[in-house]
Amino acid sequence: MAILPQESRFQAEDIRLEEMYEITQTLVRIANSTDAKDWKKLRDQFADVVVVDLRERGPSQTMSADELVDWIASAYAGMETFHLVSNHDVQIWPGVETGTTGNAEDRAQVTSYGHVLHHQISDGETVHVDCRYEHELARGERGWKVTRFKTTPFNRQDDRANRRDRS
Repeated sequence: MAILPQESRFQAEDIRLEEMYEITQTLVRIANSTDAKDWKKLRDQFADVVVVDLRERGPSQTMSADELVDWIASAYAGMETFHLVSNHDVQIWPGVETGTTGNAEDRAQVTSYGHVLHHQISDGETVHVDCRYEHELARGERGWKVTRFKTTPFNRQDDRANRRDRS
């Protein structure tokens, strides 16, 4: 069995490492800017219109990126957060035609897994959530921007409930 050099393996898949890096960095910037409450930087990671599916918070909806960031800022007011994202599975489709304009843009889809810590400052309650993230991105003049995301939680631990169980 011949092992291809690293560069050849990635070229064979037609995905350049630089593209994968830029896409995953977009997701890392979402996590980091949310934790830092840097709402301007968070806003910069999204296209002007975003489809949002948070599963446990109701049906999927389309909203402006400004509305989304305002909602996130409100939801995390009085809360410290810590987002970890990993296991990025990236697929890229170059030059996908969009709508009836005849314009083509590069598109990407990423499945990731994450762990989120939410710490309510007022009462010290801490919740840990493990979830799967699905992001769709498009590359425009300002780089890769998220156009759609879906969060599917699969494990949730409330430290307050754990403290009660130990008593």
